[in-house]
Amino acid sequence: MDKNAFFDISYGIYVVSSKYKEKESGQIANSVIQVSGDPATIAISISKDNFTHSLINESKKFTLSVISQNADMKFISNFGFKSGKDINKFENTTYTRSKEGLPIVTENTTSIFEADVISEIDSFTHTLFLGKVTTSVVLNADEPMTYDYYRKVLRGKTAKNAPTYKEPKEGYYTCRICGYQYTDEHPKFEDLPDDWTCPICGSPKSFFHMFSKWGKLMNIQKIDTPKQKEYICNTILRSLPNWFGIEDAITDYVNKTQSMPFWAAYIKDAPVGFITIKNHNQYTSEVYVMAVLSEYHRQGIGKQLIKQCENFSKKNGMEYLTVKTLDKSVHSESYEKTRNFYLAIGFRPLEVFPLLWDKDNPCLFLVKHI
Repeated sequence: MDKNAFFDISYGIYVVSSKYKEKESGQIANSVIQVSGDPATIAISISKDNFTHSLINESKKFTLSVISQNADMKFISNFGFKSGKDINKFENTTYTRSKEGLPIVTENTTSIFEADVISEIDSFTHTLFLGKVTTSVVLNADEPMTYDYYRKVLRGKTAKNAPTYKEPKEGYYTCRICGYQYTDEHPKFEDLPDDWTCPICGSPKSFFHMFSKWGKLMNIQKIDTPKQKEYICNTILRSLPNWFGIEDAITDYVNKTQSMPFWAAYIKDAPVGFITIKNHNQYTSEVYVMAVLSEYHRQGIGKQLIKQCENFSKKNGMEYLTVKTLDKSVHSESYEKTRNFYLAIGFRPLEVFPLLWDKDNPCLFLVKHI
């Protein structure tokens, strides 16, 4: 199925609002149609996960504001990428109220509608609410905003609960709130100032993560129990013979990592990767060992594990993070991938130690300023 075909269907940008008892909220919607003219009836598609859905479901009433091309991303972000459970979306917005007390957004709006729900259709993740229009008013002659305008002119993103949502591309830092992806090479995301915010929804830099297809399923946990460390380390290292094929080395890693800071990446409650660090002095810590199951490579998991170490080291006042791996003088496709990984995330070669391990395994020493 080519999901791009759905973008050829015409959509608009609307704010749908509702209220039940003392709770009220509004949200951006792009799937709204007129179903009949007499009686005037409109249909709106609302995600079941949205707070506005629950309010419409309880009150059986909603209002609709047709948004104009005058609206900017700050306005759309307020209704599209934040929850009415957490903020008052109408606080800094011009609006009025219906006779029943429902909020009706009038700012950046060309027309408004009030409707009573007369039917509902379950549509998997969404509900199609059929509303009999009780009031409709044209506010001005401004041009209504289309979804195409929103995407191409405002460069807007689609909320995860929208019917037209597309999964973001892997390998880019992605806003957890609105889905905006930072794709610029200069400056790199890591070099942006700490007070940088998402240009779409205004979320802080800390709300961004490296997106992978496992993003919703993966979580990283700090492991403190020696037995857990032993199990995770032993299991994963033995699953990677191209990197960890020496029995004595595996045993040494398993024994020594039990006393080190240790993080594990989980997918569906199963460990798929881990990292440990060794603190050398007040300035430097070392990635003692890191491993990710091969079927989960290139999914951003390694970068997230490294990030845990960097954050931990920074909080403890350290300035440098180091790592040792096999030098390129020994041909190994597996370790070439390892070296490229570390180079890509900011590590730089410092020195080669030909005999640190043994003559057949020269050690490349890399360092990163954090």
